[in-house]
Amino acid sequence: MFKDPKTIYFGIISLGALFMIVVGTFAVFSVLFSAFVFKNPSMNPMMSQPPGMYTSPEIEKITENKDLTAEQKQQIEKWLKDYSEWEKYQKNFNDNDYQKQMTYSQLSFALPMLIIGAPIFLYTVRFLRKK
Repeated sequence: MFKDPKTIYFGIISLGALFMIVVGTFAVFSVLFSAFVFKNPSMNPMMSQPPGMYTSPEIEKITENKDLTAEQKQQIEKWLKDYSEWEKYQKNFNDNDYQKQMTYSQLSFALPMLIIGAPIFLYTVRFLRKK
């Protein structure tokens, strides 16, 4: 069956296209399962942790320390600003919006895999069957 280079090439291409179809189908099923079977949305794990250092109620007192350099004080103030913005984001965080965004992200990955992989696979298999 694989005697000339053209059929070897089309065989490799058909395997790649089949891989694209399998991965795309898996991603679509993942979206469907998360939407209809496992309905408990999972919160973004990265958003549940504050940026950088650990939180402490006494962190603002550290900037008053005279042993710190100006650069260290500036870094702590920047962290405090980031932390306050993180707190605001946590208060306004909507888990449903995050789930929608993840669903769209997965579908935007899966559908092109299927749309590109299926025709390539069908074309190469048709060519290989003729040989």
